[in-house]
Amino acid sequence: VTVPFAAQRSTLLSKWTQFDRRASFIKYILWLRNAKRTALALEAQQPFDASVHATYGSYWLPSPLRFLKAPMVWGPVGGGTRTPLRLWKYLGWRGALGELQKVIALRIACLVPATRDTWRKAAIRLFETDNSIQALPAKWRGRSRIINRATMALVPPDAVSRPRQPYLIFPSLMEPRKGARLAIHALALAAPHVKLRFLSGGLEEEAVKRLAKRLNVADRVEFFGRIPRDEMFEMMAECAGVLFTGLREEGGMALAESMMMGAPVIVLGIGGALHIASRHTDPSRIRIIEPGSAKATAQQFADAMMQFCAEPSQGRGGYLDQLRTQQDLQQAVLDAVVGGRTATSPVNRAAA
Repeated sequence: VTVPFAAQRSTLLSKWTQFDRRASFIKYILWLRNAKRTALALEAQQPFDASVHATYGSYWLPSPLRFLKAPMVWGPVGGGTRTPLRLWKYLGWRGALGELQKVIALRIACLVPATRDTWRKAAIRLFETDNSIQALPAKWRGRSRIINRATMALVPPDAVSRPRQPYLIFPSLMEPRKGARLAIHALALAAPHVKLRFLSGGLEEEAVKRLAKRLNVADRVEFFGRIPRDEMFEMMAECAGVLFTGLREEGGMALAESMMMGAPVIVLGIGGALHIASRHTDPSRIRIIEPGSAKATAQQFADAMMQFCAEPSQGRGGYLDQLRTQQDLQQAVLDAVVGGRTATSPVNRAAA
């Protein structure tokens, strides 16, 4: 049984994504109380074998399912990934300030008793990344597994790959943590034949446009604003590659979608993006960039961008191993059910 959570986006504030996200977050906090009452009422009618809370996505938030008797599968949750200090240059002042604010806020949030009680009572803990596992106190890291929800993304069933065109796309929102500045710096180090298209707007758009002019690559960049999803999928199906420069990435829905569309991808190997990229089944269509110094990281991206544009991949079809994630999730729930039963009464584990 699921308890619906309505968090509609305001059309008036759609451009101000940061503020809009906070509004949705407040609605979520209020929803937790309703979810607790509903879950307890349902349990009184019929005991559960297990409970699963697919949360808002943050390890520092509590779960109302901690009040139930049934064993709880908590997650997947994230929030523990940090931007490497060597890459803070690409955050801009607004992004750097946000990074500092988050570090302070999370340290305070982790002291909330309800959050720590959730950590303690979870039978199985699911995390988006290993960084988030390490964010918990050592005594509560046991029974933890990595399952990134983005790997269960869906794309149009009739999606068909097309002949690859010599341009790259950047589908993520243009906000500091997505690393659009890093993409522009990489483009400046790449050969003149490399072209880049930004398919979403955001608070960083004007700053990125100014940076492109300053680095003399404005003639090789196109800004489309926020395009419809069907148009984005069409470009994924024909582009030479998709760029993911997320500096603090927990999930990466667009990354998973790109891989399912068969598009070659270039990924900064951090957090959730690294986990998703590692679930590939075709190494020829993926480049994972290990973060180094600011200049070295940009150069690695530039090299991969040039290669993908000069030698478009002929690979077809999706290459993200979704079945493995589904099996991992099923196993987590089964282990919670079996573990919960054996803790209260003898059962035949093989039969369970």
